[in-house]
Amino acid sequence: MTSGFSAWAKALLAMTAAAVTMQAEAQQPAPGSQATNAAVPALRSPFWPVGWTPAPEAPIEEPTAKVPTGPERMAPVEPAAAPIVEEWDEAAKNLRVQGVSRMNDGPYMALMEGLGVVSEGDTVAIRYKGLRYTWIIRSIAPEGITPERTTAEREEKNRKESR
Repeated sequence: MTSGFSAWAKALLAMTAAAVTMQAEAQQPAPGSQATNAAVPALRSPFWPVGWTPAPEAPIEEPTAKVPTGPERMAPVEPAAAPIVEEWDEAAKNLRVQGVSRMNDGPYMALMEGLGVVSEGDTVAIRYKGLRYTWIIRSIAPEGITPERTTAEREEKNRKESR
């Protein structure tokens, strides 16, 4: 089976090379004639619809803006960061416990929406209004969890968002 495929691939490669060679020879001026600076037509893709040709490429214009020098050339001033307004109670509403469980007489574990299974002492974080709020789970009981606030930090703009 591979010999049939390789023969087919060799034939296709030979036909493509022949077509490129024929087109290159057709674009060369005949002996004794003057060469012109006419645009060379692009190779035709075999996957284009019949009769379709691509739009001509627009010339690329170079920007002509003046580059500032001396006192005009100053580093851009970054705007002052807005003060952090912590909204712990609003952010804590996103700490949703879906269920609490324990095995035999072991410690309780909580299933939290978007965070997975957490145990006592685990650190959890929620993104809320551009801040990353972090809590430590101090205790888990059948009634729910007891989180302890740790930090509220501004999110970095280039950090990949994940929840």
